[in-house]
Amino acid sequence: MHIIYTFMESILLQKIKKYQLNSQSASSILTAVGCSKAIASFAQQNVWCNENICHDSSKSPALHNLLLPLVIKHGSISIKRIRSAITTILEEHTILRTAVYFDEKNGKLMQKIQPIGDNDAYSFDLTRGQLQTNDEISILLKNELVNRFAKLDRGLVLRCHLVKMNVDTNED
Repeated sequence: MHIIYTFMESILLQKIKKYQLNSQSASSILTAVGCSKAIASFAQQNVWCNENICHDSSKSPALHNLLLPLVIKHGSISIKRIRSAITTILEEHTILRTAVYFDEKNGKLMQKIQPIGDNDAYSFDLTRGQLQTNDEISILLKNELVNRFAKLDRGLVLRCHLVKMNVDTNED
């Protein structure tokens, strides 16, 4: 078992070295005005390698999901305002909408900032009043933690799933 693991480990290290050699100038950024494309940074290369080489999604859950459940105990907030807040965050922090992909043409990992379209720069789900018990809420939270919603090659890394426990007529 140890010999097989060491062999697999050496293959993995060879692949990583190959990608690192292909992108020696990993931190260089194109300086043309208005340019949103550059060679991927070392950190982006690391994430890409973890997602595409090291991690087997068929055997284990999502690698980089971070779950942050928030509860509004009194009052309410409009869905439109939540979407607006997410869009504002995406406008300020371009890394949250930056695609990382392997460019076959030049053999390098590239990054490209994606524009904010009609709410397609993030994943959004809304569940209305369907959850009644703590077990149902736990199942939903577990699914959010283990499912792969991110699409790194499209710059889709942010997800919002709202659960409206008390369904009312005012949806905004």
